[in-house]
Amino acid sequence: MEKKALSSLLLMLMVVFNLTGENCKALDPSDTDDFITIECTLRPIERKSHSPYQQLAHAPMLQESTDSTSVNWSGYAAITGTSAQPNPTYDSVTEVSGSWKVPTLIPNVNGDTFSSAWVGIDGYVSPTVEQIGTNHFVINGEPVYEAWFSLYPAATQLIDGFPVSPGDIIEGRVVYRGQDFSGNGIFCLTIKNRTQNVKFSTTQHTLPGQPAHLSSAEWIVEAPGIVDPRIPCINLAFLPLANFNTIPFYQCEAKINGLEGGIDNRHWTFDAITMVSNSIIKAIPSALSRGGDDSCRSSCHSSKSSKSKGNNFDVIWESPGPFPFQVYCPPIVP
Repeated sequence: MEKKALSSLLLMLMVVFNLTGENCKALDPSDTDDFITIECTLRPIERKSHSPYQQLAHAPMLQESTDSTSVNWSGYAAITGTSAQPNPTYDSVTEVSGSWKVPTLIPNVNGDTFSSAWVGIDGYVSPTVEQIGTNHFVINGEPVYEAWFSLYPAATQLIDGFPVSPGDIIEGRVVYRGQDFSGNGIFCLTIKNRTQNVKFSTTQHTLPGQPAHLSSAEWIVEAPGIVDPRIPCINLAFLPLANFNTIPFYQCEAKINGLEGGIDNRHWTFDAITMVSNSIIKAIPSALSRGGDDSCRSSCHSSKSSKSKGNNFDVIWESPGPFPFQVYCPPIVP
């Protein structure tokens, strides 16, 4: 009896080991393509240009004045059950994917500027975000391009060694794969550089006590934040938005309540989010379209199918917002 129980335990441990390996192959054997898988080093991103103990944060959406404006996000979100439309089932997002073009940045004479593009799950109405994307910064007058992922509130992880250059077409994908024995969410995060024909994937778990909500899917350009205990309210401030001119997104898709579709799928609601600080517009999304831009038609198609159900749109830069950063204090609700 004891030997049988021990054998069962060893089998369970082997399954867990396969689920938590550095890549997602065991979780998604159907993800076959001609991209070269590269080995990368993961490490927390810090921005020492501001202070040694400020850490970069890719935070949930913080609302400005209305449901469709945000201090730190611009782009689109697909949302599960709302009071206006209770279907699809609450908290049923299990996959999000999309591609974007890495911008060529325009430096700002006033100082360092920052922008990020990503796809992810959660964060629109929840305190967690599971996301993967690229950073585009100007530090001391020099552009910096890098790949990263985050299971916020865990620290953002740099994917050191993954190539990111202006003009590259990047594809991101986040897939929810259930829970581990402790109830923490398991996510497969994949990033592909379609221009340079390489990819990286990793399987990660949410922090204990910070479960995934699976409440929304997002395709976002972000003004990232810095976490610093000296900052009041929520210890979070948002950095000036880098002038990226336009970041196009292509073939944005989600899987919600078992259904696959684009942002504007009739089975769920969606929101177009404008980034605003102190009533000044920083970035705004275009209307949704389909069909693909000529520059991306052959390189942005989904690895699962040459016929995409997804949407395309642009995020257009308007202004950097406050320098050197904006402290955001949520209104006090009586």
